[in-house]
Amino acid sequence: FTFNGSSSYLSVPNLLSVPITISGYAKYTDQSKSYNTFINGQPHNTIAISLNRNGAGNLVVYIGNGSTWTGTPSIDSSTALTVNTWYNITYTCDGTISILYLNGIVVGTSPHIPSGFGSQNFFIGHLTDSVSSSEYFKGSISSFQLYGRALTAAEVSQNFNATRKTYGDLSCWK
Repeated sequence: FTFNGSSSYLSVPNLLSVPITISGYAKYTDQSKSYNTFINGQPHNTIAISLNRNGAGNLVVYIGNGSTWTGTPSIDSSTALTVNTWYNITYTCDGTISILYLNGIVVGTSPHIPSGFGSQNFFIGHLTDSVSSSEYFKGSISSFQLYGRALTAAEVSQNFNATRKTYGDLSCWK
């Protein structure tokens, strides 16, 4: 799917709980945006995964309890992402630890566990919270997957290796 950065997003029924894995490929095309949100959970402040935090290009995860964020951010990959490049992003949480993977490699962990999942939808490509209600992803998101369990590191790596050639030469990550 291609997102225009101003109004396009996907709404996914909120059937999520912990344990969970969120995975997909993303390519953002606008570094001037403060947040290019890959996924955002509702009600406000359950989980948000964003590319290009404050223009720095970092991949970050914000984790909350349904009313407030527990960290600012909870996981920061400290890895500058390049505009117009495909990345495999995977987030897992088994109920004891949250793990962020970039192209099959762990780039950050947090003891924070998302909670407060409600009956409202999740948004792919749109950040909706009390601060940034108009932040939209600009770029493409593909092969989006949700699992009702935390994939292991071996499974995350296996999934990345099985699909990475579809998105160009990602060999520099292995």
